[in-house]
Amino acid sequence: MKHRKPVSIWRILMVVALVLPLLVSLSGVAAAQEDEPIDNEGRVLMKPPARDAAFVADMAGFKSVVDQSFVRRLSLSEGLVIRQSYIEDGKIIIPPSGLYYTTRTPLTKALQGDRILILGDLYYFVDYSTRIDVTTDVDMALGDCAPIGDGSKCWELSSISFSFAGEIPSATFQILKPSGNYYGTSFPVITSDLVTPKTEIAEGNGYAAGSYPPGEPDDWQNSYYGYHVATSGQTYIVAEDVTATGVRLVEAATGAISSMWITAEDPVAASLAADETMEVGDYVVRVANVDSEAQTVDVEIWEGDEVVASKTFGPFDEDFFDYMPEDPVARETVTLSYDDDIYVHLDLYREPFQDGAASLVAYYDLVRMENPDIWPYDDRFIARPDT
Repeated sequence: MKHRKPVSIWRILMVVALVLPLLVSLSGVAAAQEDEPIDNEGRVLMKPPARDAAFVADMAGFKSVVDQSFVRRLSLSEGLVIRQSYIEDGKIIIPPSGLYYTTRTPLTKALQGDRILILGDLYYFVDYSTRIDVTTDVDMALGDCAPIGDGSKCWELSSISFSFAGEIPSATFQILKPSGNYYGTSFPVITSDLVTPKTEIAEGNGYAAGSYPPGEPDDWQNSYYGYHVATSGQTYIVAEDVTATGVRLVEAATGAISSMWITAEDPVAASLAADETMEVGDYVVRVANVDSEAQTVDVEIWEGDEVVASKTFGPFDEDFFDYMPEDPVARETVTLSYDDDIYVHLDLYREPFQDGAASLVAYYDLVRMENPDIWPYDDRFIARPDT
């Protein structure tokens, strides 16, 4: 892999962290050995700025960019956060990861030519790998936070309230992220026998339209609806024994980015018939065969006079797009990479097949980052996707 050395205003920042929503953040780090895992000990991860912290809406050098991808326009913005700082002996002390750079990348997806803004420069978001982190069997009191995955996120029992009638406790969980922000959705749960599971009215209560007094046609005045399961997308939580003082978390799960590829180089795109090629950095991409009717294409990556990787893309039907491009298993059937240095995909979201040719997009000079990882252009920074 080749790493360009960017020149930007960020040289003035002596200590910072990199977060992706993807929200990506960069935070400060003492230089670590390349093979050593990132040590979170002593860092103020998951800690927010003070509630009365100053907010600067427009800061010199920070950018807001509108970028056009293959299929959409994206608004990208960046900023800087200082958290958990204090004064000691007449000096302002900022703890490790207490100063971090953040870049918001809403709606960013693979295979669609989307870019992300990092430290003033635009990088293509080429691809990424994901995992699901599962937490089980935790007894929690109000304010407790059960670790998720590597411990840089947690499930927080943020409130227990009596918002229903009488003495019926309900609990609300939130996911606290490395940046100190909460996941955009909260997760309310309730387990009382005095509450009707909302699944029981999935088809409705069967009432006729109209207005009814208490007791007619049944005791609706004592019908409150809730559930011991809360969800958002692929994220879920299952609870039991919600009381006035705590909750037993039975099982909870949420997705996370494991690694991602980015590049500062513009992609190479071409529509290739059988035996046609395109140059991509130090490599050549060749189409060995195209079947437009079956919607398949045989793709090869050449390094010199050797085929170093090959794959047949397709076939696929309308159902293929049901969970794309987020589905990593399906995504892999239309992508080919080699040595973390070149990545080729079928141009699915424009015209993948036309006139006996297949449309391909290829990226090179890739940077692969794990979660978390040392920012490859400056080893003072740690990069963390903050999904």
